Amino acid sequence: YVYAYLTAASDNRIVRFRLGGQVRNVLTGLQKSGIHNGGPIHFGPDGKLYAGVGDAANSANAQDPGSRNGKILRMDADGSGARVWTLGHRNVQGFAWDRAGRMWASEFGQNTFDEVNLIRRGRNYGWPEVEGRGDTQGRFTNPLVTWSTGDASPSGAAIIGSNLYVAALRGECVWRIPIRGTSLGTPRRMLAGRYGRIRTVV
Repeated sequence: YVYAYLTAASDNRIVRFRLGGQVRNVLTGLQKSGIHNGGPIHFGPDGKLYAGVGDAANSANAQDPGSRNGKILRMDADGSGARVWTLGHRNVQGFAWDRAGRMWASEFGQNTFDEVNLIRRGRNYGWPEVEGRGDTQGRFTNPLVTWSTGDASPSGAAIIGSNLYVAALRGECVWRIPIRGTSLGTPRRMLAGRYGRIRTVV
């Protein structure tokens, strides 16, 4: 099967199809918008399908347990068992797993801070109550790396060995970030200014 996250006439949805075959819905009913549409999908080490779903320009969705927007979702390959894995996201753009099975995600901020988060089941990442770091009471999970929005607008992500690579749109580069267990080292620019906006890395 080929899997795709797309915007249809009435909603955002995940579909799958065999090459040359009929397109079948995996998950439907996600709110769509001209912005904050999210959409990265990957199969995790556990064989489950994960999807980063944007808040669809309605920031209240991110904290609403009844909405699937502003979340990372986890489901079976056919869409059954779909559940909210984490909440409090504005617009996750990329995610990947390291060798220890930890999930790392890049996310657009609004006007101040873009983020990289260590994703853990059931955690709340704070949007729209917090942008970047700020929560010290334990209600929300703070990001481990932040940039100004002009330096990043982080998009797709990939991991090779002990490094996380994050594509940057406004930053027009690839950021390489050392993974040190459950923490991250200092981000370093690669390919700065050579190719313009970079959408993803694989």
